[in-house]
Amino acid sequence: MEQVIVITKWVNHDVINGVPSQTRIIFTSMSQMTVVVDSEKDDIGAFGLDGLEFCRYTRDGNKLTTKINNKDVIGAIEGDTITFTYNDNGVKKNVVFTKIK
Repeated sequence: MEQVIVITKWVNHDVINGVPSQTRIIFTSMSQMTVVVDSEKDDIGAFGLDGLEFCRYTRDGNKLTTKINNKDVIGAIEGDTITFTYNDNGVKKNVVFTKIK
């Protein structure tokens, strides 16, 4: 059976521009998700995001397609991780999120 992701939360902990960052994704429905950078300052998180963004996504099996911070993003779900891939000024970037239990 296909893994259900609605109402699940995912987190990414990376160091961006030398600053620790935490970005969360919350899948709020079968077609919408919220991406938020948790920060006490105006730090940049995954996808170059510096706040909160509401996104629509489509899903085909374990693949997600969305647009975050004006970037076309593809996600691959594997168990408790989602690896998102996008192109940033000609550079392919990967961002890994783990499911919050």
